[in-house]
Amino acid sequence: MKHINQVLSVSIFLLVSLFSFQFANAQCQASYTYSNTGNGEIVFTNTSTGGTEYLWDFGDGSTSINLNESHTFSNGTFTICLTITDSASSCTSTFCDSLTIDTSYVPPCLLYAEFSQVQDSVSGAYTFTPNITGATYPVTYQWYFDDGGSSNDEEPTHNFLYDHIYLIYLSVTDAEGCNYVVEDSMYFDGANTCNIVAGFNYTDNGNGEYSFESTSTGNIAYHLWSFGGSSSVLLTPSCSFPMDGLYEVVLYVCDSSNYCHDYYTETITVSGVLNPIECNASFSIFTDSTYNGVYVVNSSGGDNLSYFWDFGDGNTSNLPYPNYIYGSGGPFELCLTVASDSGCTSTFCDSISSGGIVNKQNGFEMTVIPPITTNVDLISVTQINSLKVYPNPFNDFVYVSFNVIKPTVTSIVITDVLGNTIETLVDKEISGLNTFVWNAENKSNGIYFLKILTPTGLNVEKLLLNR
Repeated sequence: MKHINQVLSVSIFLLVSLFSFQFANAQCQASYTYSNTGNGEIVFTNTSTGGTEYLWDFGDGSTSINLNESHTFSNGTFTICLTITDSASSCTSTFCDSLTIDTSYVPPCLLYAEFSQVQDSVSGAYTFTPNITGATYPVTYQWYFDDGGSSNDEEPTHNFLYDHIYLIYLSVTDAEGCNYVVEDSMYFDGANTCNIVAGFNYTDNGNGEYSFESTSTGNIAYHLWSFGGSSSVLLTPSCSFPMDGLYEVVLYVCDSSNYCHDYYTETITVSGVLNPIECNASFSIFTDSTYNGVYVVNSSGGDNLSYFWDFGDGNTSNLPYPNYIYGSGGPFELCLTVASDSGCTSTFCDSISSGGIVNKQNGFEMTVIPPITTNVDLISVTQINSLKVYPNPFNDFVYVSFNVIKPTVTSIVITDVLGNTIETLVDKEISGLNTFVWNAENKSNGIYFLKILTPTGLNVEKLLLNR
């Protein structure tokens, strides 16, 4: 990089020449900056001080007299000079720099987008507003609202059908072809009330044969039953359970939009199977009450079983009740293989995803639990209230505080994302107000799970250790 300054002077004294040079610097100074926009195009910005006339020499035989300029080069190294002149002060200044051009260069995409939304208090509609940085305008927008709605407006307004958690998707493309996608799941008030309530009755016909009848109410268009090893879409299905044990039966019902829906789960105690098989892999899947994760009830049967879970994304676990976080919405083929000491093996697979039910397209959590002997809400432990987990995220210590309504055998376990037990905080009968602390000073940053299990329920809290 080189600066060249020239001043007209008739003085023959070095001292006079030196003062003339400094005077010229004070009057005018050539300089420029540039940016590479790709494909050999360089945009030059004149940052000179002083000067009223400009001459660009791009080193390839091309020149320009504009204040600012853009120029397209071929591959090679070029010396680009900017000369400015101020005739009033007889000042001339030249600034040169060398550039090596690669026409295959593609500039990095600096586009970033996020959005916010505001609900109209009268109509209930939501208006979405993007926040864009690093874009070359004009910008195009593509919005998708997860209920079939879409828009190309910059600030669209949308009414949702039902109260629900919806995935909002925004794709932004600028004039340079740079694209950025942002998506988020959140709860929105809908224009209609979902009146569907799931339920069923069943009859034990003996020898593991059961008949089921949906007692669900509302505008139902679709039934889906899961019996742990088989499924049905009938209104009144039957199931033959292959061995004695506990089986979680799940009924999912929905309307034609699939956004008004409900689950009902119940644990069936099967006994009296005349010719049972030796081992049986079995599980049922349903969402948690926030639609951000799924519970998998492992109701496999057999003596001294070993377990092998294949999560369908390349990861596995040999724990009976693992926790796992998927990196995307799926679907994935979840498979469980059980094996007994005598050599019996059994495998069962089912599709697990967030699409349409969990509504968490950028990933979701899966928690495997044992069958519950009574029909309970798996989100709130019925013997426990006033649960507080703080601080969360935490950097060394996290506190768990809750009230046990009556003396109850309670287990509090910390696990990693694969379900490995890290520490057991308590496993005994407790009552009243309790506070426990987990010291994670020697643990690595990351996600952990706090499991609170009583005979009537299970609560799972996600912990984030972040120092």
